[in-house]
Amino acid sequence: MTRSFVKKAFNNLVFVSMLMSPMGLADNNQAVTEVTLENGLKVLVKTDNRAPVAVAQLWYRVGSSYEPDGKTGVSHVLEHMILKARPGEARGPLARTVQDAGGYLNARTGSDHTAFYQVVPSLQWEAVLGAQSKVLSSPHFEEESVDAERSVIIEEARMSELNPSAFSWKRMMEGALAGSGYGRRITGSEESLVRIDGRALSEHFGRWYVPGNMVQVVVGDVDADRVIHRARELLDRIGSSGGEARSGGTGGPSSGPPPVSSGPVGEDRMPEWTPGCVLA
Repeated sequence: MTRSFVKKAFNNLVFVSMLMSPMGLADNNQAVTEVTLENGLKVLVKTDNRAPVAVAQLWYRVGSSYEPDGKTGVSHVLEHMILKARPGEARGPLARTVQDAGGYLNARTGSDHTAFYQVVPSLQWEAVLGAQSKVLSSPHFEEESVDAERSVIIEEARMSELNPSAFSWKRMMEGALAGSGYGRRITGSEESLVRIDGRALSEHFGRWYVPGNMVQVVVGDVDADRVIHRARELLDRIGSSGGEARSGGTGGPSSGPPPVSSGPVGEDRMPEWTPGCVLA
């Protein structure tokens, strides 16, 4: 796993934690604890006691540039399904855990990454890791649920076309990088989305959502040793079989050592957007 990806994941968390702190950008000299679990999953922890808040992000080194032809958008669909409740449930385990604690969660898909992030009172970070472990150990891709979520994603893609920044960015990428993975729409086309079923999601999950492609970051009012201890108990159980060596997306870099293959936005507002990524 490249250092640049790990640094990107960690820097995002540090920035969010500083924004939450009443001290703002005040100096914090706590060291970063970095550990790689036996299954290959990397854990980064930074203690910041300036506010009773913990932020967790789980990053995967896979995004839209790694999708096969005819299945564009599968990474974004999978992101939605990870957070989606099972049939008969009002909320998924992760959403229920975070929201019942008064926290916030969301997710994002980019060309080279997929990330899930939560902000909770610091007493609840263990519950968040436990919920993540449960979701990732037994994902569900029932066709009924996939069909229902597909309509949501298609509407989300249509809404993004009304955002001038998103529209301009996508047209630029499609023109400048035509024929590469980076020229594809992260949300996929309607034609490709109708072909993404439970089997396609299961194959994508099994191929890319493996520990060697994962970085778990925890920043905030936490004890680093305790976080590492619980991460070993909760996240080391996630299997490492089924993945393949990842040497770069269809439009990405191919040189260097090959790494391992690896709350919903409110209904009353347009999804936020950042160039090169799509929020759930």
